[in-house]
Amino acid sequence: MYFLDFALQLSLSLQMIETMKFTYGTFSCDVAFYVIDETFGRDAIDIDILPTHNPLHLIARFYDASRVQKPEQIRDFTAVDRGYGTITLNMIDKEIGLMSGYLDANVFTTREMMKAAGDFVKEHLPEWRQREGFIPYHICSFRYVDFVEYTGE
Repeated sequence: MYFLDFALQLSLSLQMIETMKFTYGTFSCDVAFYVIDETFGRDAIDIDILPTHNPLHLIARFYDASRVQKPEQIRDFTAVDRGYGTITLNMIDKEIGLMSGYLDANVFTTREMMKAAGDFVKEHLPEWRQREGFIPYHICSFRYVDFVEYTGE
């Protein structure tokens, strides 16, 4: 979450641009892509086409969309689904980027599945030079041991 906190501190624009499905073997989940655009702000983001200028920051959230409450379902007691993890991709220039993230070990059970999630994010970059570029990565597997929550009560 440090990346998102950093983005909010700098008053950058964060906008969800697309939701799609990640599939690996028999497992499937939803992935929401978010763009942080520090150069041009929200006005530069087209819903159908990712911005191609640099730097480009993408956040991919892996989750189950059926577990997300609709506004009319949010009342005094709301349990918020934590999702399955996020991967952040920072394209430094057109061919070089850095990718990191955290994925739930109870869902992403193998290293191959975690790598496939990273490849999935990389495959959705707007330009082939970016998709074929040098993007080192570090994706952690986590198991949560505790949590805090506020449910509205």
